Amino acid sequence: MDILNVDPLIECRFLERRNKFVVSVETEAGVQDAYISNTGRLQQILLPGRRLLCKPKERGRLPYVVIGAELGDHYAIVDTRLHEKVFELSFKRVLIPWLPRCEEIKRAPRFGKSVLDFLIPCQDLYIELKSAVYLSNDGCGSYPDAPTNRGERHIRDLIEIKRMGFNSALVFVVSIPGARCFKVYKDMSPEISDLVKKAYDKGVLVKAMAIHLKPDGWVVLDNPDIPVVF
Repeated sequence: MDILNVDPLIECRFLERRNKFVVSVETEAGVQDAYISNTGRLQQILLPGRRLLCKPKERGRLPYVVIGAELGDHYAIVDTRLHEKVFELSFKRVLIPWLPRCEEIKRAPRFGKSVLDFLIPCQDLYIELKSAVYLSNDGCGSYPDAPTNRGERHIRDLIEIKRMGFNSALVFVVSIPGARCFKVYKDMSPEISDLVKKAYDKGVLVKAMAIHLKPDGWVVLDNPDIPVVF
């Protein structure tokens, strides 16, 4: 299902990653710097010459932001802020069957020293999204593709929220075209793997949804509830 159109987009080619948030790309106007919000390694995606879709920025030092990376006939979505937009819009359109039907959803709720992604007040449900853009050999999208202390902290927060009597959900946004399931990349982070299993055992809702980007700029909700493989 088409959810959101993110045009205008321009085609560019990946050259190199300069730091965690800046990549160099080649456009028709020459070599430019572009912002990338995904702090993972993206080792399967950011390959020299890879075709990307970038969006011109209206403000800020960098002229573009990287939205998607070509994989086959479609694009993986690497912009984590777009993941959040798609999740929020899907919730408001009642397209996520495992979520409560509430009218209100709040962004960036605080819990302790952390800022999580969403709060659904009618169910006291705190939600944290994680970007899964690594494709395992068996066709599952996986997270993480790099060690992440921040990710570990967020999962611990969700466990603590549940212990305190509220509700919490850990949602993996699999944005790789054709991915059929989700599983933790255990070889990359045994700690994350153990924490996700602990969260599930403690009653945290652990879910995954699949999305991708079409060349015409439409974001597609492939499946709001793909299997999570433990």
